[in-house]
Amino acid sequence: SGAQPLVITPPRSPFILGVEDQQQEDGPAKAKMYASVHHALAMLHARQVQAGAEFIGQNVLASPAQGMYHLRAAASLGSVSSMLALGCLHLQIRPRKGVLRALSTSLQQPLLLDEAAALPYIISAAER
Repeated sequence: SGAQPLVITPPRSPFILGVEDQQQEDGPAKAKMYASVHHALAMLHARQVQAGAEFIGQNVLASPAQGMYHLRAAASLGSVSSMLALGCLHLQIRPRKGVLRALSTSLQQPLLLDEAAALPYIISAAER
């Protein structure tokens, strides 16, 4: 009998509950649009956190936790660049958009080296 192939799927994150359900309801075109918006918001938070700014807009605080939320949401919606950035952050490697590193290093509990957490993001990105 043949061996079953190993399939690794990213775990459902409590930070992005409902995002996958929204993707199924709205279809791939809207999911791609939402992924782009979430990625842009993650970048905005990262730039403002890196610059030491308090706000990203009128009465909206710059927050590394919110930036990570948006990065995870973008990855769950299919953004390859977000998947790779999260993989790099978990591996303590500077992502292509280096400003995103400000999100992980500015958290109350900065991301530590975690190959197991990085692997699902890398595999998902490779499959796209």
